Amino acid sequence: MEAFSIRIMKTLLLLCFFSFLSYGSFNDLGTELDHLVIKAQKNKKFVGLSVLVIDKQRVLKKHYGYKDLQVEQAPNDQTIYELGSITKPFTRLLFASQEKVKLEDKLSLYLPKGVSSPLIKDEEIKIKHLLNHTGIIYSIPCVNGLDEWSKVKCFGVDLNGDENYYKNVKKKDLYDFLNYFSKLTIKYPDNYSVPGSYWAYSNVGTSFLSLSLEHAHGKTYEAMLSEKVLKPLGMKNTFFSVPEGFDLAKTYQKKSAKDQWNLFEVWSSNAMNGMGVLKSSLEDMEKFLQVNLEPQEAKIENAIKTSHGIMKNLSAEYNKSRCKKNKECDTGEKKFFYAWESFKLEEKSYLFHAGRTSSSEAMMLFNKEDHFGVVVLLNSKLGKIDHELQHLGNDLSLCIMNLLGKSEALKPFCKRFSENLGK
Repeated sequence: MEAFSIRIMKTLLLLCFFSFLSYGSFNDLGTELDHLVIKAQKNKKFVGLSVLVIDKQRVLKKHYGYKDLQVEQAPNDQTIYELGSITKPFTRLLFASQEKVKLEDKLSLYLPKGVSSPLIKDEEIKIKHLLNHTGIIYSIPCVNGLDEWSKVKCFGVDLNGDENYYKNVKKKDLYDFLNYFSKLTIKYPDNYSVPGSYWAYSNVGTSFLSLSLEHAHGKTYEAMLSEKVLKPLGMKNTFFSVPEGFDLAKTYQKKSAKDQWNLFEVWSSNAMNGMGVLKSSLEDMEKFLQVNLEPQEAKIENAIKTSHGIMKNLSAEYNKSRCKKNKECDTGEKKFFYAWESFKLEEKSYLFHAGRTSSSEAMMLFNKEDHFGVVVLLNSKLGKIDHELQHLGNDLSLCIMNLLGKSEALKPFCKRFSENLGK
């Protein structure tokens, strides 16, 4: 996910040198979307796709392709998709909705007896470090071969090949991982001094955030999220495990342009739900987008406003030092918000989060000042095509901004979204 978000911002920075203002029509957006998305569908870029656009008081919802490829059923407002890492803003919103666990608390306060929190250069990891990805620098909880996790099997699954590689991870496994991590002699990056000084996207860190909330409140993370976030927002089609009778889209993946779509298992997990296992419908994501555009209208107004706050600001000088060995790294100033990431375009700031599982994609971005936002949900995922990862949710979201005249610099994303695979 780090490379994914960096890729968005790096591309935007390059394109902005050539940007100028253009004017698009919301009334024409549906027709233009139909043209682009149907072309992408003919080029076998996706299986099913749902998109939501809010611009001022105007709302557009469109559905394309199939929620079930075998019977060719189309998706609708109630069709449930995987959100992937868009789960993380919900987890952080839950944190902001409670008062027991505090930002400055040490992680060790919320660990079971016999589990150690790492001392990193004599400093303990704090809850705030889990929130802003500056605590645990590993993303995947693999005890054996920690530094080369992509080459090993963890908890009985092959991270290179299995479709649902978090399902066997138990809470005990995470705590065992933390104990193991605490005893390691790790070579940290040169500019990593103490927790909080180095940003590295971490699914494990978010998982320990949700486990800390469980430990403090004596309730499951899933029950708390339902009580504190989903019910107050009226999100009735949002689940970790979708009950029988709800309209869950089947999910698909293919690894090359010539492959057929393969049916995949949706993600599930007991221990790591907080990082990327939530599933939702376009109907519910419209509610979520609306309250982020107008927090004053929400029952949890203060928590939503908190989730929009800046937690970490990495200077351009810091990022340049950090990115020496990473070609995909963005070397400009980078702000990390409580629950979101951000990019700036035409002097306006947008908050966003992307999500990807083994067989789905999701994207949400918004700007409160313009009352503008986009949600894109897909029940399929492309692997590397000609050595380039395909990020259709990202491309379509930025293309929509171009079609509405937000920036002419974003026009290339429209072409990349709809063009033939491998080109």
